Amino acid sequence: MSTFQTNLDIATLEFNKSLQVELQAYFKATNNTIVFLDMFTRGLLSQLSSSYVTDELNYGSIVLNNSKSFINLLKAPSHLLKNPPTKKFAQESAEFICKKFKTNIGVSVSGIKGFPNIKNTIQTKVYLGFSFNDQINSRIIQCESTEKNNFEQIIHAVFGYLKMMFQKHIKTN
Repeated sequence: MSTFQTNLDIATLEFNKSLQVELQAYFKATNNTIVFLDMFTRGLLSQLSSSYVTDELNYGSIVLNNSKSFINLLKAPSHLLKNPPTKKFAQESAEFICKKFKTNIGVSVSGIKGFPNIKNTIQTKVYLGFSFNDQINSRIIQCESTEKNNFEQIIHAVFGYLKMMFQKHIKTN
């Protein structure tokens, strides 16, 4: 392993820890509750969310594999579903789960991924939807790397953007 890779790994660990501490502090200070809708990372977001949000404020994650489960399991209105996913779907689904589970914050992750190429890289286009105390927003992330690296980028984006939402919408004393 090169010195550059070692330094990069250490920096990433420090960034993750710092982000976790900051988000936990924001949640504790505001008592905001959150629910996640994961239609892309196959449960990875759910698994990692407890590192960023304490259990009493984290209402959980809904991990869905397809549009049928979105409508049947969540009892979501069919007009909400967009296939393939869109920015509008990310926003509307985040707002829907926030209201359905009576939380302050709803986060929706959906997207499209291609097939691995000869270098084992995969192109992905991911839609992040946020309903943050009635403020609706979204972000689009495009990744082109290994599946593992793409998932890491998505997780960093979800929690990094969530931190930005706290900074933007929460007044500190």
